[in-house]
Amino acid sequence: MADPAYSKPLKELYDEISEDGQLGIDNTVRLIRRNLGFCYLFLFIATLAPVLSLNFVPSSESIETWFQRSGAVIVVVGLFAELKASKIRQLSCTDTKPFLYDSIYLKRKYSSLALLTDTFCAIAIVAGTIVWGYGDFIWKLTCT
Repeated sequence: MADPAYSKPLKELYDEISEDGQLGIDNTVRLIRRNLGFCYLFLFIATLAPVLSLNFVPSSESIETWFQRSGAVIVVVGLFAELKASKIRQLSCTDTKPFLYDSIYLKRKYSSLALLTDTFCAIAIVAGTIVWGYGDFIWKLTCT
């Protein structure tokens, strides 16, 4: 039989948690938001990397090669974002206490956000890998 905490509105569930539990949830939510901010900052940098790299092309390099090299930056920064996303997943989707309301509350409130963040990180890493490996061909196909 499923725990009734899975069907209650989140506000009611939060109100049923003890003060100590609410304090723990509030601290965890702050950590989730902090890691989420860093994750999105890294994803923004990963998105901006190819654009910025085109503004700093050395005279001895072709623009295609420089665009291709920006893929390495995308992958590395995407991996940093993934580290933060894994922390969000760890904080929100813990199954160590499956029948305690604080764990159920965090899982219900943040598990979909953790999945979405993981998806964005995976997209950034895959896109960066493609740019890193085939950026010169992509540049020639789309920009010439």
